[in-house]
Amino acid sequence: MVTASVVSDSEPYSAASSTTGRLSSRASSTTTIEPSDVKREGDRTPFGAVPTITNGVRGRGLTAKGGDKPEDDDDGDEAVRPTSVNGSKNADEKKERDAAGGDQAPLSSGRRAGAGWHRSAIRWAPLNVPLQRRLQTLAVLWHSMSIPIFLSSFLLLCAIPLAWPILVPYLVYTLVFNDSHSNGTQAWRSDFLRRSKVWSAFASYFPMRLHRTTELDPTRKYIFGYHPHGIISHGAFAAFATEALGFSELFPGITNSLLTLDSNFRMLLYREYVLSLGIASVSRESIENLLSKGGADGKGMGRAVTIVVGGARESLDAKPGQMRLVLNSRKGFVKLAIRMGADLVPTLSFGENDLYDQVDSTTHPFIHKFQLLFKKLMGFTIPLFHARGIFNYDVGLMPYRREVNIVVGQPIKVVQQGTKDGKVDQDYLDRVHAEYVQEVERLWDEYKDRTSGVGIKAKAKTRTMVNGNNSSNNSMAKMRKMKKETMKSTTKSKSKVKVMSMKKKKQEQSQSQHEKDDDDIKKKKKRMNIQQEYDDNVVQLMRQVDDHQDEDDDGDGGRDGGDREEERGKVLRRFGELVAQKGRIERELLAVVADVEARYGEIKGEVAVAVQGRLVDVSEARGRLG
Repeated sequence: MVTASVVSDSEPYSAASSTTGRLSSRASSTTTIEPSDVKREGDRTPFGAVPTITNGVRGRGLTAKGGDKPEDDDDGDEAVRPTSVNGSKNADEKKERDAAGGDQAPLSSGRRAGAGWHRSAIRWAPLNVPLQRRLQTLAVLWHSMSIPIFLSSFLLLCAIPLAWPILVPYLVYTLVFNDSHSNGTQAWRSDFLRRSKVWSAFASYFPMRLHRTTELDPTRKYIFGYHPHGIISHGAFAAFATEALGFSELFPGITNSLLTLDSNFRMLLYREYVLSLGIASVSRESIENLLSKGGADGKGMGRAVTIVVGGARESLDAKPGQMRLVLNSRKGFVKLAIRMGADLVPTLSFGENDLYDQVDSTTHPFIHKFQLLFKKLMGFTIPLFHARGIFNYDVGLMPYRREVNIVVGQPIKVVQQGTKDGKVDQDYLDRVHAEYVQEVERLWDEYKDRTSGVGIKAKAKTRTMVNGNNSSNNSMAKMRKMKKETMKSTTKSKSKVKVMSMKKKKQEQSQSQHEKDDDDIKKKKKRMNIQQEYDDNVVQLMRQVDDHQDEDDDGDGGRDGGDREEERGKVLRRFGELVAQKGRIERELLAVVADVEARYGEIKGEVAVAVQGRLVDVSEARGRLG
């Protein structure tokens, strides 16, 4: 008698069964298999005879590697696969048959054809998978391969001379004159493409779902901060670049635009594709245009942008079972929100980091250092990741079928401030940023157990990581300290000048004509002292700038070029303010000197009149005495 366990085609062979040569099943029931014609005991079933199943029982499926059922198994019809015969029992039966046969010669058999195929490390998907799931896989494959598809199409057109009269004007227009990705008009945006059924299949592959914790006022501007970055940010694309998850239904009256690197808009043909989805550049100019144009009032009210805050640096920390954010050093988007008067909306994606496996940076430190160096040079990085394939569950670049839940938090109210040169109060910036981080942590604490998938709930960890070199952060602190000291020194110098001028006025009222020259000498010396103090401040400032530049050149692990240019602009503006202060001090000193001279003339006249009157009185008194 041969026993067989019932397994499902929708699930691959387990690793445990491959090592023992037996299939394992979660169902304890077995099926009795008998040959089509009953034989006497000891007779052999003819080669190629097909056994019939007398009683079939559906099993629950094979276990995955490590004993867990794979999250990404495709559904399929179940089939029956016989297990191998018990070795010891077959050996005993063989001895009995040989003893009973007597004259029959022993039979020696070669290796079984195909034996060991089930020990393959790659778990293959069954062929009888429902059409709906195949369409979901095709939608995800299209999104993952869209860049190479459009680039190869463009190169193919370039190889056709007949297409050159069209390609050359297109190249000139898109690379020189067209700024649709940053002008804020959203002229290419297509609601038809955003609502396509393709994106519904894309989102249902994982599946994904968008959750709202509170309603948003359609008469306000918003900046959504998406966390974490993950490997490719599939959740951000489905939620904010398409209508697959129903963003316009959850937040009516708000037009949201997902932002991406400016380099994506230099890929010809692909740029039109992403522009039609409402995706725009993440540059400062683009954000300011998006939040100041269009909307209900034509000034950006009702508009929103979504920024994946962690960026390329955070993608290197995307690992299943944990959420590690690059957030403490990211304050540029907060500054833009304050400058534009846009409320900040933190968004947390549970499951984004679980879609791919990545090379561990701790076990491969050299690879991690190379990735950081590449990011510093090119502005983006290349994570070494893998997941599943189109027809297997272990090898490929297709994401795993794992649930993703995107939770939109409560908005952080922002009061618009800032001058034309972009200056924002540093204390207010730090306070708003702290409120934003606190809201992100609240979302994690409140929803991690309600939205995390199987296997993630118990192991999930959160960590807010400070990005960037300590030298960069220290240099910025030095700059702020230097600015405060410069302001204090200039304030003290002004107060000293005022006090000195008052003392001079009092002294000159009691001085005579011969003391005027001494006073002028003192004024000149004081002016020289003030000038020297100003020059010392300027020299100190320039030294601080050079030190800051040297530190940036040595290594700026987390800050991008835009932030460094902004800080240099601040220093130059501060230098201009010091120059203006110098002019004001000189004018004030000249005014003080003129005032002293005028007052001295008045006092001199008054003294002369008083002396003249006194002399008249003295002469009259002498006349009376004489």
